[in-house]
Amino acid sequence: MLGLFSPDSPIAGGDLELDYDAAYTACATLGAKLGLTAVETAWGIRQIVNASMAGAVRTASVRRGLDPRDFALLGFGGAGPLHAADIASEMGITDVVIPAVAGCFSALGIAITDAVHDFVHTQSRLVDADASRDAGDDLRSLMDQGAEELRDSGIDDALHQFECSADLRYQGQNSTLNVRLGESGDLTGPGEAFHAEHLRQFGYEMRDQPLELVNLRVRAIGTIGQDFEASRTAEATVPKSQGAREIVTSPGETASVPVYDRDLLTPGAEFAGPAMVTSRDTAAVIPPSAHARVDGGGHLRIGLAR
Repeated sequence: MLGLFSPDSPIAGGDLELDYDAAYTACATLGAKLGLTAVETAWGIRQIVNASMAGAVRTASVRRGLDPRDFALLGFGGAGPLHAADIASEMGITDVVIPAVAGCFSALGIAITDAVHDFVHTQSRLVDADASRDAGDDLRSLMDQGAEELRDSGIDDALHQFECSADLRYQGQNSTLNVRLGESGDLTGPGEAFHAEHLRQFGYEMRDQPLELVNLRVRAIGTIGQDFEASRTAEATVPKSQGAREIVTSPGETASVPVYDRDLLTPGAEFAGPAMVTSRDTAAVIPPSAHARVDGGGHLRIGLAR
């Protein structure tokens, strides 16, 4: 409907074909109830989806005391690259990263990541010297469980790593904050870290208020993941587009934009928006005034004006 996919090009490796007529009929039917054309309805649906996804970004950043403008936005999955630039623009983010295998990103992660098992010991007690002593014993028990789990998975002890943390809160609170914890279980340092994190996230701290330990956590890691070389530097090149496509840029406007085949973009390729980058598993939108380049790792980087 909006030109972001070609109805003549099968997706998902050729297993799926888009039904333009069915999409048009659905949007026209809904639009008739709203007093909109089919294209206006499709545009509105896209804007609603963008707003919903931007809300999820806010939940993961602003509501946790993090400024999204300090980060790059990772667009992965089949749909992520279609919306990433619009969401980043709304959030004031200037750097968007589309991984080399965006549509299979989660599957790739499962295939190459470390083995991880999480263990938790729940309790509710005030943080004091006794709590620190007992925390050390509880952590060792959790690490023993983690080591056994990793051994059962066939992972040698030499590849075991453990990360300890604690869920703390001020006495009387409902929510907790997770802070890193040493294997000794000493809660003095984590207590200071809790105050600092509470101040960062919520704008205040209550050092005269007793701290409560709610959970002890251990993450047992089998370091079997594959290491990848750091991204190489690549000389800038100007790629050749594989054609052009009419896309809807607003409810009443269209534009002819170049279309690039992701598989043919080599490290160093640079081009300006508006443009489309298509692949077998997704498509990426490069908006007007944006700049795209392929870095040394084969990842598509989209630079947006603030």
